[in-house]
Amino acid sequence: YVVIEQTSKRVLSEKNKDLKLLMASTTKIVTALVVLEHADLSDKVIIPKCAEGVEGSSIYIKAGETYTVEDLLYGLMLRSGNDSAVALAMHVSGSIEKFCSLMNEKAIAVGATNTNFVNPHGLHDQNHYTTAYDLYLIFNECIKHKEFVKIINDNGGKLVDAVGVPEEQLRKAAASAVCKINIDSDLRLALTA
Repeated sequence: YVVIEQTSKRVLSEKNKDLKLLMASTTKIVTALVVLEHADLSDKVIIPKCAEGVEGSSIYIKAGETYTVEDLLYGLMLRSGNDSAVALAMHVSGSIEKFCSLMNEKAIAVGATNTNFVNPHGLHDQNHYTTAYDLYLIFNECIKHKEFVKIINDNGGKLVDAVGVPEEQLRKAAASAVCKINIDSDLRLALTA
């Protein structure tokens, strides 16, 4: 875990903050960030065959169906749709490999140098990892995007399980409070103020 004072960005407490761990569905935070920076919410996405039936959590999209980027982002962030992740990656970059390059470039740009992405959904791969501190840096960048905050705050004003923080608490933490990033035993990201 890592506890950070938001104004100064000073680390107040930490334990293994730079320990590389598999990141599972917290991957989708960066997937959403990259999509928001490279596509318009109103873009139409024709679902490619490779997005249909992706293992794990799904929104059950079918090849040939058409959705907006915004619809797929909601499926990605609120339903943890692995199929949404693949469809969005293909829309933005044309291949999973090229999209993961964008994800890795973004991670480095925000200072998350102990992170590596090999897929847009977080399914298990030993070369797909991050740290508690890097997740803090990445999430801090994400909440600068009003569309990201809007999506994760849908569903009755509460953030999705991947983040697990009510909107008021997120805003408080993002503004000036102390933030604690923790990866729990289920590989979920928790931000607390």
